[in-house]
Amino acid sequence: MRRALVLFVVLAALAACIPESRHPLSPVEQARADTRLAGLWSGRLIESELDVLVQFVPRGSGMTDILLIADVSPDNTADAGWSAYRMFPSRLGGRDFMNIRLLSNDGKPAGEEGENYLLCRYRFEADGRLGVWRLSQEAAKSAVENGKLAGEIREGLTTDVVLTAPGADLADFFAGDAGESYFATPVGSFTRVR
Repeated sequence: MRRALVLFVVLAALAACIPESRHPLSPVEQARADTRLAGLWSGRLIESELDVLVQFVPRGSGMTDILLIADVSPDNTADAGWSAYRMFPSRLGGRDFMNIRLLSNDGKPAGEEGENYLLCRYRFEADGRLGVWRLSQEAAKSAVENGKLAGEIREGLTTDVVLTAPGADLADFFAGDAGESYFATPVGSFTRVR
């Protein structure tokens, strides 16, 4: 029970610190799966220090299903778990981004948690590794506070940032330097499993 409780607390804390967006970076109707992602990847989630396997499954609709399977934590305080997502890529300013929605966490429907998008930037390194970075909480909060992007900031036990700007505004903003500097929080580095 303690392990499950610790995992829940860690996941809740991480989720509260990840900004979300009501809209994707490009229209869903224009989605085209990035087949370079297809297959099984292994790596470590940096913030939680969990070893994971990530399976990308491109669909004909332009969407990609993602299955993330997390191993037991290194200190043995959190059980293994899995989550399922649906994603489609956007290409802005020569960079690749993911528009991700949670579908299920350990078999439980996402509910309200799956309504918004998590935005990530990804890049294939020269050695074949896949690097993934997420939108920084501090940068997103600053952009909303300074009027650069429309959004909501909810203060409580944690600070929640939800970008409400239309997709075209997000695309214009992140196509420039913000596409690099605002996506500076590393998610992980992954190696293709052969």
